[in-house]
Order: sequence, then structure tokens, then C-alpha cells
Amino acid sequence: MNFSVLERMIQDGDISSDALRYLINCKCECEWLDYKELLHIENDIELCGFTRDILAFKNVGGGYIIVGVQDKTWKPLGIATHLPYDSKMLRDKIRKACGLDIDVDVVNHELHIQNSTKLFSIIYIRSSKKRKRRRIPALASKDFCPKESFGIRRGDIYIRKGDSTEKVKSEAELHDLLDRIEAQADQDALAGNSSPFAVSDGLYMLLEKGFEHFIGRKQLCTALIEAIVKDPRIWILNNHQLKAGGFCYSGLKVQLKTGRLRSRFLFNIKSIIGITFKMMRK
Repeated sequence: MNFSVLERMIQDGDISSDALRYLINCKCECEWLDYKELLHIENDIELCGFTRDILAFKNVGGGYIIVGVQDKTWKPLGIATHLPYDSKMLRDKIRKACGLDIDVDVVNHELHIQNSTKLFSIIYIRSSKKRKRRRIPALASKDFCPKESFGIRRGDIYIRKGDSTEKVKSEAELHDLLDRIEAQADQDALAGNSSPFAVSDGLYMLLEKGFEHFIGRKQLCTALIEAIVKDPRIWILNNHQLKAGGFCYSGLKVQLKTGRLRSRFLFNIKSIIGITFKMMRK
């Protein structure tokens, strides 16, 4: 798990299927990530627990709850059906329990995992992108079941500490925690490739994430690769299109030098079929 990547995903509000796959593959909970096998918030005990989690994520800069992953084992089991709550319903229930309007979104994605397609839900808790503004904690503004041991009381402040949600007694304790996790994120960013041009996954991959093998049409795939890497011409690249030999290949960027197998590729999936047949006709 890379704290720098997680922080950037949270700031960008990434709730795509690619984000879901990355979060499942983390196989570890932290201040910004939590797994749940199922989600039920119909009774007061369950709603209080869920609301405490949401307040805690809000106070550490936002985060994700992934529904469909077994706790502690991190096994991606999936869920049988979509959650019976949309984003508005979740926000209404959180407001009922703590009196605050917190930006929460929920989306469902199907992923191909372990030779089967499974359904998961991402609950995204939004917070300020600016670290300075995280220093102002979100605290419960109303009582909810205050006489019960599981209840929420006005003025309560919750934070994520490791993989658990805890109540804090002062803002100083919150600031100490924020200093620690932000320092970890900065350290992870420095430890990795800090180049602004670095990418996590090669953009030349034709297979969708989750598919490890290209099945069939190997001859066509081999012919396409050979047509590109053996072309002795120098491709001319401008800001919008790539022109070579009278053809215009929009979305394909290739740099080749005669006599060297030095190449860099960026394929646009929308144009790959057209590129393939243009190459094959040569």
C-alpha cells in the first residue's frame, strides 16, 4: 500500500473500477481504507457504528469503504446485489445520526476476479483537498441514542487510527495523527518515482485490467507488432495527430530510429482496429 497514491486518489475523488481494483489489491486497512463484507445500517447500533466510521474518515482527510471484501483475510468475496442505498440515502442516514451533512458517494462495480465476475461497492468519503483545512475537525452536532453505550453524543470527535475508528478527547490528538499519516504519504511519494511523467501502468496494454492472457488471434497480434517495430521510417508527431506515409493515425504515438529497436507506444483503443488493418495492408 502506498499512502501517496491513496491520498492522490482521495483528493481526485477516484471511484472508477480501476480504483476499486487497486484498493482491493492493497489487502490492508489503514486510516484511509476500510473493508466490509456486508453493510447493514437499518438498526440504531449499526447506524451509529457506520456514522462513527464516516466521521473518522472525514477527520483524517477522507477515504474509502469497500463492501464485498472479507475483513482481516482481505478475500474479495463480492456482494450478491447492489446496496439498497444510494448516495442521498446514505447522507440522510448520517445526518440523522450526527446532524452533519457529509459528502458521501456510493457506486457499484463488477470486476473479473479469480475466474468469475463479482460485484463490489465503493463508499467514498470526501474531505478537503487542502491539508490545512483538515485541522478543523468534524464533530457530532446532535445526540443520537445518547443513553446507550453505542450512542453518539454532541461534540464527539472520531478518527481513524490504523485500521480502527476511535474517539479522541482533543484536537491536539487529531493533529498528531494527521501529522503522522501526512508524513507517511510524503515519504511514500519520495520513495517512489517522483517524475511528473511517471505512470503506474503502461498505456500500451491492449488487455483490460484483470485479464492476464490474450486468447486467440496470435498471428494477427504478432504481425501488428512486427509492422510497427520493423518500420525504418521516422514518425512525425505533432500535438494532435501522427502522420506517416500519407496516413493519419490519431491517438498512436511511436518514436523509432533506423536500425534500433527503441520504441515507445501509446495506443488509443478507439483507433486500434483501424491501425491494425492499415498495417496489415502494407
